[in-house]
Amino acid sequence: MAILQVYFWFKKDLKFYKLMGSGQNGTFDIYPDFSTWCVLTVWKTEQQALDFEDHSFVNSYTKTLGFENCWYLGQSLVSHGKWDGVNPFESDTYPINIENRTISVLTRASIRLSKLYAFWSNVPKVGKVVFNQPGFIKSIGIGEVPFLKQSTFSIWENEEAIKKFAYRDKPHAEIVKKTKSQNWYSEELFARFVTVKTKGKLRGEIL
Repeated sequence: MAILQVYFWFKKDLKFYKLMGSGQNGTFDIYPDFSTWCVLTVWKTEQQALDFEDHSFVNSYTKTLGFENCWYLGQSLVSHGKWDGVNPFESDTYPINIENRTISVLTRASIRLSKLYAFWSNVPKVGKVVFNQPGFIKSIGIGEVPFLKQSTFSIWENEEAIKKFAYRDKPHAEIVKKTKSQNWYSEELFARFVTVKTKGKLRGEIL
């Protein structure tokens, strides 16, 4: 990650990027997974994203080291909130048809120091139920700073599956209410994407 940080400093055509570690068990986790890392990039055009996937230093670097690679390319559908003071996923263009395409969700938050115990004591309640949700495909917990700046990226069969979990699953709905009423986050963001392309494997599984 330190080497890649230097590389991204010189990428002037890049709108936004984050280099992150991951948690175990496919969601937020206090125990890190030192074998899995995340590179998140936001580009001005789809072609720039495809060129990065095929010809970037990141691609050749990880292949040379023999890493398992998983690429996900998504087009922003909706995004609310801020990430370091900006919304990097705002978009004026939308796909013509999202039917028969999987949908991904990215949620991230900066957790207040005073709310760390409340946050982490409630995480297992949601983590245990998400994997059994109808339409759920895959998820991974990622983050910039251990315990404090956390994100979850999940992939679902369709938008209806996401809405059922987000608004109708009782444990999840209760947690969402607590985050608002108890002011857990100093900053948060929710974004949804339609899948354009996937390639490779994530922890041995094809997306």
